[in-house]
Amino acid sequence: MPHPTPLAALLLLLLLPLALLGGVRAGPAALWGTYRPNLYFGLRARLPHSPLFSVAWHGLTDFGGHQRPRFDAGSGLGTDEERVFAWRWHDGRAAGEQVMRDVVNNAALRFQWLGQPAGWGVRISAEPIDTSKPSLLALYLHFAAPQAIETVFDSDDAYDAGGLPAAPAGSDTAAEALLRATSEHAEIGEWSVRVAESPQAKNVPADPEEEEPVWGFWGTKTDQGWNAHELVGRALTDSVRAWLAENGKGGTPPPPASLLVLPNEIAAGANLLAFSRGFKGAFSVDIFFSSNGSQPLDGAALTAGLAASREAYDERLERTLGLRAKGFSDKLVAFASELTSSLLGGIGYFYGSSIVDRSFRHAYDTGSGGGKMDFDEEDPQPDPRLTEERGLLTATPCRDTFPRGFYWDEGFHLAQIGTWDNDLSLDILDSWIDLIDDDGWVAREQILGEEARKRVPQEFQTQYPLYANPPTLIMGLTMYIDRLNAAQDGTAPEMDIGGAASGQQVFGALAGIEGHASELLRDADAARDFLKRIYSRLRTHYLWFRRTQAGEIDQWDRAARSNEAYRWRGRSKTHVLTSGMDDYPRAPVPHSGELHLDLLSWIGSFADAMRRIAEATGEEAHAAEYAEHYKGVVQNLEDLHWSDDEQMYCDASVDEFDQTFHVCHKGYMSLFPFLLGLLEPDSERLAAIFDLVQDPQHLWSDFGVRSLSMQDPNFGQGEDYWRGAIWMPMNYLALQALHKKYAREHGPQQERAQQLYSQLRDNLINNTFKEYERTGYVWEQYNARTGHGQRNKPFTGWTSLVALIMAEKY
Repeated sequence: MPHPTPLAALLLLLLLPLALLGGVRAGPAALWGTYRPNLYFGLRARLPHSPLFSVAWHGLTDFGGHQRPRFDAGSGLGTDEERVFAWRWHDGRAAGEQVMRDVVNNAALRFQWLGQPAGWGVRISAEPIDTSKPSLLALYLHFAAPQAIETVFDSDDAYDAGGLPAAPAGSDTAAEALLRATSEHAEIGEWSVRVAESPQAKNVPADPEEEEPVWGFWGTKTDQGWNAHELVGRALTDSVRAWLAENGKGGTPPPPASLLVLPNEIAAGANLLAFSRGFKGAFSVDIFFSSNGSQPLDGAALTAGLAASREAYDERLERTLGLRAKGFSDKLVAFASELTSSLLGGIGYFYGSSIVDRSFRHAYDTGSGGGKMDFDEEDPQPDPRLTEERGLLTATPCRDTFPRGFYWDEGFHLAQIGTWDNDLSLDILDSWIDLIDDDGWVAREQILGEEARKRVPQEFQTQYPLYANPPTLIMGLTMYIDRLNAAQDGTAPEMDIGGAASGQQVFGALAGIEGHASELLRDADAARDFLKRIYSRLRTHYLWFRRTQAGEIDQWDRAARSNEAYRWRGRSKTHVLTSGMDDYPRAPVPHSGELHLDLLSWIGSFADAMRRIAEATGEEAHAAEYAEHYKGVVQNLEDLHWSDDEQMYCDASVDEFDQTFHVCHKGYMSLFPFLLGLLEPDSERLAAIFDLVQDPQHLWSDFGVRSLSMQDPNFGQGEDYWRGAIWMPMNYLALQALHKKYAREHGPQQERAQQLYSQLRDNLINNTFKEYERTGYVWEQYNARTGHGQRNKPFTGWTSLVALIMAEKY
């Protein structure tokens, strides 16, 4: 079916029932979304006890296929040969398309979804990768809810015969649906879901004995609806065992498509239903969810809505990033589109309890003037406990490996999300701020609920209220203030202040959302109210950092003009995980008198952000307080952390004679005052910093700035995580500082900063894209010598910043 033109799509829209445009909303972000990024494809509402929808599949060419299900993102698609899941486009609110290549099962799958205020429509389709080879798949659709789900059958005979009725090819009206289910939810109300053939689909059964397509079914009562594929897997295993019990192990089994079927049983009060069907070759099915009596989509409306949404997305991508105007090729534009969309498609809503130990303290974390840390000293017994249940809307770093919220990563995520959709980024920020407790602490990893904990090794599940993380949330906030100022000055691009093209208008009406809302840019009063609302909790958080991470100055006779000094708690002999740069080399012997340069720099940046918020909200006394803190940070960068001998900024520690000394390792650590823009453009330190950055024997490479000098004895040693590898977020900070300050403002290094900016930007774009074309992925980090992607993939969290680098959005 050809895609409709914008006018044709608009005409289709006018024919849709008005009920499409009503229903439940949940703030700036949509109520329904692809908020289960830990799965290959899953939907839920942004509600604590939402109904859940998920998809799984496995091959039917052998009997072992059901033991290799595709469900959790990354499961079953593990070879480097398989260039797997990515969102080709995703608007962050109510529409998108995800593709994946399952090479083992010879299938290229496509998941398209379109959101409504009170529901959604999904189209799942697949084609063989190699038409000369078999392509047999079993598709599973899971529906779980807090309450019992009723299945609607067209006749008792169909149930008794062990199958659900098929619909005529191409039909998808409610009366002809392949299957239907209904339930009720406290917030959503009555809801129903139905599955139908996609328009013009010619689906062929995988079982050669089937004359027409038949759905198998199974239902159970459970409090683990999120774990549908494991429960369904047990039901499949039971079916195989039942056949073996009846026919004996020596019997000749039927084809896998005949044997690997659900048992067609539904327990009383079942709140988890699964439907399965085997397909041969290409197939396409549609799933429609509606609630509150709203008129559900049908196949034609879904087709039109997806086409209009894609058109709106493409228009918005160019208006937001302007990549074609900058001369980027179609391939690079598609690359940036995938990165932006995969970050947006990685946004999840998580709800549940976390594990916190509020009593445990390492002796060396709480000491004041205690001297050398004794790591052999016996620590108190851990006392981890489940907290009250909480909810969080958050982007995720890597759906494969880290499908949960990370405080350290989220500020970088918000930089990109805020550029695309201002109010969505603030909704996420607001959700994080709600997690700040009365003391001012928020856990650096948000592992909420059993579904999230399932993906985390047990030793990393407990969070500790003394442990911090780089306060990057302030990045998303300061970039918002920049956008707000531009909008109020009339210098913001049209897309930032609510402009919409025809395709976007169609999309907005289809989705029940007015384009991409920018109320908090358009309305100065609403913006001020938002900042006032979050200010108190942010201030508590800021003061928590200053109180719990304070370092020691007077105890070690240090000369400094202020009392601004800080030390990361959570130190081990070889790691400072709380710093975010886990194994970056620090003092060889840990000491309670350590002072950490990066943390001091982060506090300075935090203070400056709080000053800006205080000024915007009329908190003049607090603004002056923050300005004084910032001044003290800048002074103590010089007094406590600058080494004349090494001509660099360094950590500080205390030796066995109680004398302060500098701990100098050339790398990201020594760049922090520059990376966070704490130095003035006329600073005499910039020349030495630029010398270090541009030296290929130390940090410079054709692929980006290395994390540690090649001349450092720790380069490439040990775990080798932050000991040389190239990381996108730190390179983004370098480009941001150059673009917004050092290459823009007058100073002795301005021309050099401009040259450095241009070279570094080109290197990052070229290498990341080269590796994407070579491997099919963006990666967590890049090799310091070769530029090859390494560690986790697809790392569509902060590595997606390369799209902003292309657009020069900082």
